[in-house]
Amino acid sequence: MKRLSTYIVLISVFMTSCDKDFEQININPVLPSKLDAAYLFADAQVGSDYYIIRYESQIPQQIITPFTGVLQGGNHNVWFEANNTSAPFDMLYPRSVKHIVDAIENSKGSPEKSNLYNMARIMKAFIFQRLVDSYGDVPYTEAGQAFLTQTYLPKYDSAADIYNDLLKEVSEATVALDASKPLVTNDILYKGDIVKWKRFGNSLLLRIAMRYTRVDANKARQFAILAVDPGRGGVMQSNADNALVAYNAVITNSNTNTFHGSERANFYLEKPFVDYLKTTQDPRLRVMAVKYAIP
Repeated sequence: MKRLSTYIVLISVFMTSCDKDFEQININPVLPSKLDAAYLFADAQVGSDYYIIRYESQIPQQIITPFTGVLQGGNHNVWFEANNTSAPFDMLYPRSVKHIVDAIENSKGSPEKSNLYNMARIMKAFIFQRLVDSYGDVPYTEAGQAFLTQTYLPKYDSAADIYNDLLKEVSEATVALDASKPLVTNDILYKGDIVKWKRFGNSLLLRIAMRYTRVDANKARQFAILAVDPGRGGVMQSNADNALVAYNAVITNSNTNTFHGSERANFYLEKPFVDYLKTTQDPRLRVMAVKYAIP
């Protein structure tokens, strides 16, 4: 009995002592707990350009992979399809969604980061419209909150509710952009150019509104009118306004890698797309494709 009592005392001392400075001991002194919102924003931009030629491009009948296997896309209904349909979800949430939500949180309420905050709101809408258009209901209001609020299982929001919020966010954020305030110099798309960001925001707003016409035509019309209003900056005027990521040796295009690699012979332009280009006498067909003679 005496020996048992000794064990109990020793265990109690050990359990008490292990709580001492527990939180401080478990904090990595060299690992940052908060990152610069500008860097998070830039990485979310790069990550938003996900690999699409295996699935999405085949739905509008532009590029097709007519073979069964890992490269097949929207033209097949077999199990390998799961690898392709999940790609946008699996690639956007862990990186772009997480970082853009963090960037918004870390720039909100900061006057010197006003443009960064509103650009991030537009970028978030761009990312989530692609997710909603691909899947319908997806995590939105609680998405990317694991570190910020310890929300590890975000709820799914309805596509209609998400689209409603996208209209609000893009219309508000685009108007709030101000060239007199500090610019975002590490912006990947436009190098902080407010004029082009307004055109991008309004063009995105117009696209969201046009797709909203099947839900509420009157509301869609209201936002479409806002989008094309020159007083708000207007929409894109030419290819110079395109939102694009300039690839280099560090930031590479996964789609291009596939076309240049061993699978390059497995992709074809689809007949409806080619026929449309011919009908409209589109001069780009000559540089987009090559026709092989059939012996």
